[in-house]
Amino acid sequence: GMRELTEHLIGHGYKRFAYITGTNHTPDNAERLRAIRDTLEKHGLNLPKNAIVEGNYLRGSGYRAMLRLLALPERPQAVICGNDQMAVDAILAAQERGLRVAEDIAVTGFDDVPLASYINPPLTTVHQPIYEVGTQAARLTLDVLRTNAEGKKTVPPRVILPTKLIIRRSCGCND
Repeated sequence: GMRELTEHLIGHGYKRFAYITGTNHTPDNAERLRAIRDTLEKHGLNLPKNAIVEGNYLRGSGYRAMLRLLALPERPQAVICGNDQMAVDAILAAQERGLRVAEDIAVTGFDDVPLASYINPPLTTVHQPIYEVGTQAARLTLDVLRTNAEGKKTVPPRVILPTKLIIRRSCGCND
């Protein structure tokens, strides 16, 4: 999902990117960052170290991270956020600094929470099937518990579920 989102932003002509991460100890954060970097590198672009700012997936962290990004000597053109909550915060911070999201700076998220379609401008994001994620996690947990109860140690398989890019106006597209 993050690769597709990054490709979409590159297709808009953006060259200066930033990433507001989730907490650095989560595997999904590391994978999302790697996907962004790999995709940018494929196009001869990079993600400068000072353009990666840690958030924590919670309210307020995207706002603080965006303020740090807006203070950089060369402001990013597109800010990718590790989840929609931080993206909403980033949009608010940019707007409070007088920037027009979509025209002056692109902001995107990840998750496709209901709020994403209601914020102004509506948030471009990656939809992940959260119900299916929960169902798979519960099934795998029960399988591991059952197998371990039988005296066998097991590691659950890695399951990757499909995502879908949801294009809305915050990236510079018209709905």
